[in-house]
Amino acid sequence: MKSTSAGRRRLVAAGALGLAMATSLAACGGGADSASGSGAFKIGVIVDQSGPVRTVSAPQLVGLKAAVRAVNDGGGVDGHKIELVIRDDGSDAAKGVAAFRELVDKYHVTTVTGFTSSATIPGVVNFAEQSKVSMLAAGVPGDLLNPVNPVVFTTVASINAQGTAAVDYLKTLVDDGKLPANPKVAMFHYSSPAGESWKSAVEPYLKEVGFDLVASETAAVGAPSYSAAVEAIVAAKPDAVLLTAAETDLINMMKSAQAAGLDPKIPIVNYSFGSGATALEGVSKLGFTDYVASTPFNSSGDNAGSKAYVDAIAKAGGNPNQVMVPEGYAQVQMIVDVLEKCGYPCSSDKFLDIVGDFDSDLGGLAFGPVKYDDKQHFGPTSVAFLGWDDASSSAKPVKSGIPLAGPAS
Repeated sequence: MKSTSAGRRRLVAAGALGLAMATSLAACGGGADSASGSGAFKIGVIVDQSGPVRTVSAPQLVGLKAAVRAVNDGGGVDGHKIELVIRDDGSDAAKGVAAFRELVDKYHVTTVTGFTSSATIPGVVNFAEQSKVSMLAAGVPGDLLNPVNPVVFTTVASINAQGTAAVDYLKTLVDDGKLPANPKVAMFHYSSPAGESWKSAVEPYLKEVGFDLVASETAAVGAPSYSAAVEAIVAAKPDAVLLTAAETDLINMMKSAQAAGLDPKIPIVNYSFGSGATALEGVSKLGFTDYVASTPFNSSGDNAGSKAYVDAIAKAGGNPNQVMVPEGYAQVQMIVDVLEKCGYPCSSDKFLDIVGDFDSDLGGLAFGPVKYDDKQHFGPTSVAFLGWDDASSSAKPVKSGIPLAGPAS
């Protein structure tokens, strides 16, 4: 399914409308049930609002709500508004299953999106398959994408693919003479389903390209301290470090690295949960000059889709450069594209059929096309690696449009 231009025009036009965050929250539910009335497309949202992943899922909600408000202010999808029904999973598998069942059985939602926490997703999958309800999710573990699962679609670049792309980024530094030919690499991953999946993709790929893995450390999301893991990494004297670390954990980790004496010029490559401007700036202020993080979405405002995003978020009172805001906004854009093809009413099984043949760069918001078909649900096909530009006090793509390796996802 190729993206229609109508949805892109609607979102671009909506970006010119005045938005207020308080109004946006009220219209989209703010965690409670929306009351937009009959004739609306009901979309379920499950995110962590009370657990360890809330620091990244809260801004994801900002993006979701601002995008829905923009669409609704622009007339909705073929005259029908979008209604979000939002539930909190607290990164707890049982709560996630209960929330999903409620959304499907009580509210008869067309699809369910959000899903920042990988801890929730595996428990929901069986019920989603039985109900034929698609999961457009941000935190999908790689083993639910390869082999393909019929109801699970990652809306961000697969964490496994981000991991192998990070290795490819290091390869470019080798080619540029900024790293030795066979660099020593240390890595840190979360002890979560997604983190373990990332490790399973990265470790063999490092070996394949001839890099020397000298340390592999792990800890829980939101751990009170990362000192032990960081000290083990510093002791291994790596030439480069690969991470999965969300923004708050990242800053704590880098403070520990600073105290442990990690070389401030060492290349450090993170995944998308550490790509927000505050994370990039925070690491830079600690003196680390070569920190980058991958992202599939372009928040620079340099094309129509990206400008519509920036305008909608800024006018909603949000920060378009905050981590996970573009991911939430992009999830709504994907849903709008499918709803335009589906028409009203759009049943969950019809939505599932249409989203399974998706191909769109979201009006330029994505660095490469977002694609789903019967053989892969990897979603975004390219990422950029963002760093911090002290001169302009802004994020900048260090390398952009780097293709992701599907089989490694």
